Amino acid sequence: MTINFFVNNQSIKRTDNNSVVASSVNYLYARFTFSDEWEGVKTAVFKKDGEVYNQILDDDNKCIIPWECLSEGVLEVSVFCGNRITAGTAYVNIEKTGYALGKESEEPTPDVYTELIAAVNKAMERNSVRYSTEEREIGYWVDGKPLFQRTYLLTLPLVNDESIIENIEFDMVVSLNGIVMINHEEDSYTETIFIADGYRKSNSNDIRFTYVSTETPSEEEPNSVYCDAGSVYQGQRAVITIQYTKRGDRAVD
Repeated sequence: MTINFFVNNQSIKRTDNNSVVASSVNYLYARFTFSDEWEGVKTAVFKKDGEVYNQILDDDNKCIIPWECLSEGVLEVSVFCGNRITAGTAYVNIEKTGYALGKESEEPTPDVYTELIAAVNKAMERNSVRYSTEEREIGYWVDGKPLFQRTYLLTLPLVNDESIIENIEFDMVVSLNGIVMINHEEDSYTETIFIADGYRKSNSNDIRFTYVSTETPSEEEPNSVYCDAGSVYQGQRAVITIQYTKRGDRAVD
């Protein structure tokens, strides 16, 4: 069953009359219709009994409603997009359930971090390319050496100029892109910041990734990617994809 919402500018209202009963699991969905200014990645916000659950909307602006917030009472629903459009709150009354069996163990609803990885993989599958936390050979660099790609799931350091990726086999890092997910606990939302070519400028909170290499890297001093970030980014989760060549590889004619 699907609960429908219409978001016009920053106003949100429910547009269906379906009755919602407590204790359903992987059954209830939310679908949103937006006015024209809502563009980019959209995230639904579900709040119940002081707990907040964020769900990224799919290409149809639809998502599962986490079973953890489907207890009897009033569910608060909102949505946000990009950097950053927010909306008000719509309310869904959840009726008492007749379900009375012993409590079973259910898998937790995937969090926004897990969903972002799945969304990236799904999008890239359409182009026959897949991000992976394992090293993959993807082609050749301009000097003829094999080109590799790998995605890292990181927590950014709490201090500047700290190494976050180290590899004695790195020769040249030719590309670094990714996202940083900033958790605003006080306002109950997650902001996704996009990193292009190793850099993002945002007022006084810049973030920069740099690659430092030597001709003779060692286990004690490997070639490394460093992070220099403003305070808003420090300690936040990030997904970083790099492309690189490796020491010792020969150019292919």
